Amino acid sequence: MRVENQQRTAITPENYTFQAVDYQMTDADEFYVLEAKPRNKNKFLFRGRIWVNAKDFAITRVEGEPAQNPSWWTVKTDFKRSYQKIGDFWLPESNESETKVRILGTAILTISYGEYQIKDTHGSKLALSLEAASGDE
Repeated sequence: MRVENQQRTAITPENYTFQAVDYQMTDADEFYVLEAKPRNKNKFLFRGRIWVNAKDFAITRVEGEPAQNPSWWTVKTDFKRSYQKIGDFWLPESNESETKVRILGTAILTISYGEYQIKDTHGSKLALSLEAASGDE
């Protein structure tokens, strides 16, 4: 069931149509910017833009809104997700969302991910550990 849910919400051509809308360069990287439109109105899909690293073809940023309003209580939700490269891996860096709630005003949620450490597990496989914000392991 979990794999099926991941496939139904993955950023793939089966779930989205994509259109290149921009090419951006910074001092550090170059990015393709794609417009993503969901193929169906699933509250777990989104409509918005995706920034793809031109060298690695990895998603570095996603901005948008849910394809379908997830609840009667919410009027509008906008989100921003960013990813960072640690070694050879692209991992979540932050998630930010702003939701306008019908009665209560605006709710803002920000998640900043901790420091990642890539550790060798004495073989060809690598393990990923996330250091807790308190510094405990």
